[in-house]
Amino acid sequence: MNINDFDTSQGKSEVKEVVTPEQISPPVSEQLEHTAVSDIMGLDREETSKYHDKIDTLLEWAKTQTEDHTPENLKWTIRELGFKLGTPPLGQKLVNWLAEFAYLDMESKKLNKKLDQFKNGR
Repeated sequence: MNINDFDTSQGKSEVKEVVTPEQISPPVSEQLEHTAVSDIMGLDREETSKYHDKIDTLLEWAKTQTEDHTPENLKWTIRELGFKLGTPPLGQKLVNWLAEFAYLDMESKKLNKKLDQFKNGR
């Protein structure tokens, strides 16, 4: 081994691009998001699998409401929806109540967008 092998002054130095923490961290897994939402709803594992579609609807809606898609932020977005809507009707689970609102809200926005396109001649 030669001392010149470690000398960086003789060779060309490479300029490295600055990497932000957002670029380093891996994408959030779907399972982690589902776990976060099921925690809010007070669902156990069995109920989480039973209400999988409802949780998907809530997550899809929450992602349209915020640009930060971390599990914590999605959880707070859904929790805020729960505060906004209040207690579900007697006998209805919170997950069903919130998922129904989320679904109707997304469908309403899709329909309004199509109506605007129709009115403006596409």
